[in-house]
Amino acid sequence: MEPQHPSSPARTGRRRIVKRLKVIQLIEQKEIGDPEKVRRRLRDFLFDRRIDRLARAAHGKRFSEVSTVANGDEIARLEHEALLKRVDEERIRARVEKLFSRRAAASATSHLSKTEITKLQAARGDIPVAVAKSEAWADEVAARLHQEAPWLASATEVLWHSLRRSARLGEPIKISPLIINGPPGVGKTRLAKRFAELVSVPSVGLDASTGSPGFSIVGLERGWGSAQPGRPVEMILESRMANGIVVVDEICKAKSAESKKGTAFSFYDALLSLLEPESARRWECPFYRVSFDMSHLSWIFTSNDVDLVQPTVKSRCTVVHVRALTPLELQDFAIRRGRELSLSDASIEAIIVALIHAQDRLNRRISLRDVSRMLARAQDLESRPIFQ
Repeated sequence: MEPQHPSSPARTGRRRIVKRLKVIQLIEQKEIGDPEKVRRRLRDFLFDRRIDRLARAAHGKRFSEVSTVANGDEIARLEHEALLKRVDEERIRARVEKLFSRRAAASATSHLSKTEITKLQAARGDIPVAVAKSEAWADEVAARLHQEAPWLASATEVLWHSLRRSARLGEPIKISPLIINGPPGVGKTRLAKRFAELVSVPSVGLDASTGSPGFSIVGLERGWGSAQPGRPVEMILESRMANGIVVVDEICKAKSAESKKGTAFSFYDALLSLLEPESARRWECPFYRVSFDMSHLSWIFTSNDVDLVQPTVKSRCTVVHVRALTPLELQDFAIRRGRELSLSDASIEAIIVALIHAQDRLNRRISLRDVSRMLARAQDLESRPIFQ
């Protein structure tokens, strides 16, 4: 069933953050402040203890009681004898260093730089998650998506029902792992990112067919020259939101690689630990070596041939098939997008004429990518200065 849309575009509005969740699993430690302040507190404590002991030995009273009745010379003598020696200072310094080193080790951050610790602390504790405002709001979002790309109705329907479920149960917005399968250039990736935009959650795009397999997802552990966190972790830390959307293009072309030492790196193996809810709840980042709760992320994959997707991944996903655009739908898209870009009527008309004749000239199917290139070219031409 295709979502019905009103005659005029619905205003989806912004989401309300109504829940907060803990994502970074650091051992909570009582804050003990700056090392220099701790040193001063220890010095003051030792001095007070020592001068009280001297006062009790001489007068049988605490120094605060003696100081109210003793003469100035006696007070000065007690203070001088209670002064800390160099050996006392060294003992305090060593104790403070030991205290802070143990605290860092206990919080699992001793291997991190100050910049990295600051990044983690910014998202430490409870961070926001987006929740659907209402089922009616979910209907409006789905209507907007369907209005913009009716040929992707089967994928829009899955997103629609997931959003309604979130609203009905009051749970964070989350899409169960989804594979959108269909011909290239029909807007599969655009749909996923547009959905993230409409529900106001962050998104990150990955390409399974290029780059180092798996590294972009899980990151690369320390000890490698190019060590870095994975893109999903970076998205959480930068956006400080727990339920973003990871869009993985061309999952059907995912590759494996092998290092010079014979170590295998599989895109699918890296992915499975994040797709399984149990392992995702306490997923350890190879770079930060800290546990993250990644179970609130949504995963949307695109493919051109779902039969090439590894069964272990495909079995964990909902698969929907989408069709190619008709010539009329391509023209409608060009008109709507051209107006959004403020192109002149003459430019839009020229693009429509080109689309009508392009199929025969190119002897292949015209896709949204072709239309987008035409629109970009027209925008570039219209922005050029006019020479006299």
